[in-house]
Order: sequence, then C-alpha cells, then structure tokens
Amino acid sequence: MHSKPNLLQKKQNAVLQLLSTEQIQEKLANPTISAVSLTFPITNLIKKQKFDTNPSLLSYSLTSSGFKDWYADIETGSSLDLPQDNLIQLYWDVILIMESQFLYDVSHLKKFQNHLIDTMGTRLRYNNSKTLRDTRSWRGLCDNYMMVYLPLIFDDLIWCKYDSVYLHVVLPPIESWRKNDGKQSTCKEWLLSLLELSNSLDLQYLRLYLRRNDSNTNDLTTLLRNLNWIGGRILPNENRNELFDTDNNDRNGFDNLMLGDENFVILEFES
Repeated sequence: MHSKPNLLQKKQNAVLQLLSTEQIQEKLANPTISAVSLTFPITNLIKKQKFDTNPSLLSYSLTSSGFKDWYADIETGSSLDLPQDNLIQLYWDVILIMESQFLYDVSHLKKFQNHLIDTMGTRLRYNNSKTLRDTRSWRGLCDNYMMVYLPLIFDDLIWCKYDSVYLHVVLPPIESWRKNDGKQSTCKEWLLSLLELSNSLDLQYLRLYLRRNDSNTNDLTTLLRNLNWIGGRILPNENRNELFDTDNNDRNGFDNLMLGDENFVILEFES
C-alpha cells in the first residue's frame, strides 16, 4: 500500500507537471536539446509589477561546433502561460522545495513555510540595501532560484539557487537516476552540464549537495576519489554547536536547529 504524498511531494509533483507542457516537451523532443532550466529572481514574488514576471528559460543544446552549452530561449515570454498569481505561487513553491531540502523532519514543513515567508519578506524589503550578505552557506536566501530538468539522467527535478558568486545545487536521491542499458548515468554527464550552467550564469563557484546515503554508490565513489583531478573539494558540514549559543526560535515557533546539512556531502568546484 502506497503512503499518501505529503505537502512537499504534492508541490514537487505540481511543479514537475508544469514542465510537462507541450511547449517544453517539444523542446526536449528536439534531439539537440538534452535539458532545460527555469530561473527567476526573487523580485518576481512582488505582486502588481509592470514588467514581465515569467521565468527565464534556458536550453542545454548542441552548438554548431558540436559541443553542448546553455542558451537563453528567445521565446521565454511564452514559456509558461500562467496568470501572475499562479506564477507567484509557482515561485513560492520552488523556493520552499529548495530550502526544505535541509529540513530534518517534514512534519515541521508548515512552521518552516511561515518562517520562510517572513524571512523572504524581510529580504525583499531590504533587497536594494548595500548590506553585504554571506551566501556561501546553504542557510542564506539567494537572489535567484532555479529548477533544472535533465530527463535523460534524472526522473526528478534538480533544485538550485544562486547569487552573484555561488550556484547551490541539490541533486535528487539516487533512486531517481535513470538507468541506461541497466547502468546508472555516469557523473560526468550531469557534472559537466551543471558546471557549464554555472559558467553560463557568470558565477564563480558550483556547490553540490549529494545525499550522504548515496555517496557509496559506484559512480559517486569514483567522483569523490577523483575530486582533485577535476578541480573539486569536499567542504566541511556546518558546526551545529554554534547554533546552540543563539536564540533560534522565531514567532512561528520555528527553530533553526530543525535545519541541517549533516545528511549531505558538500562538494565545491570553480566554474
């Protein structure tokens, strides 16, 4: 008997359904295109804006020289035919899904959602301030959020966020990786596409979050063994003891200790 999907799973399914539109599927049916991504700035959350709030659509396709690269789609404005309120709800869902990857217990999702709305509201109010923000940590909200669809490699979406320096990417669990000829897709394929995505966004670093339980699979073990050769390094997980020294509860009853990165191996690459 299948368990009933929780709120987070429902939101993930709804977002994936949006990428099943005829327009996007037509692009993926093109043999030269192997992936698409949708990205948006957090300023798109503000209602009653005069400018277009559609997400930017990028396609990962073959160049004339025979190499793959990411390109902005010139038909971006018609990529998602949704009213503004629906678009804003989609953006909130993507942000919630990305940020909740580090939530230990999904039963706290509602508290976390309220906490996230408050935190993002504060961020938007002071978005144009000159305050320096440290966005190296996964805990920091970013200026842009993104979902990447690599259907030849993963069944699930890849959730991302970025500012002007770091692209944070949470890979799907290993069970969502597609198998070709009985073998799982090699790390080289998706790693190259994500590095090129980071480069196309003019970012300096790619940070990958691999689920620790998946790190003992053959492909990921090989990746970890060869990190030095491919310019990557393993980053330490956060020091949770530092969180005990501060007041972490907010008015929604959410405690920052409910979030953590202990379930992930964190890798960093220069773009």
